[in-house]
Amino acid sequence: MTARNIPIRLDASSLSRAFETLSMRLRANVSDPLEIVVCGGSALILTGAVPRTTLDVDVVALESPEGFRLILGNLLRSIGHGDAAEKL
Repeated sequence: MTARNIPIRLDASSLSRAFETLSMRLRANVSDPLEIVVCGGSALILTGAVPRTTLDVDVVALESPEGFRLILGNLLRSIGHGDAAEKL
């Protein structure tokens, strides 16, 4: 799944907030451990290698695409992007 249909610009702060929220939601749902690898522009932004924004987050190695789609939709709604969540 890609986020190419989500029309929001993500900077380091919003990416960090999104991953922190994802972590809290997974813990609250007593989820099994979920290992993801973030790559591409998002990874460069999060490490401070580039000072820009991105329109997507490239994620690899997810256990369940449907489960992640549900979690991502809930995450987007919680940060005020319900319209983007409906496009997943």
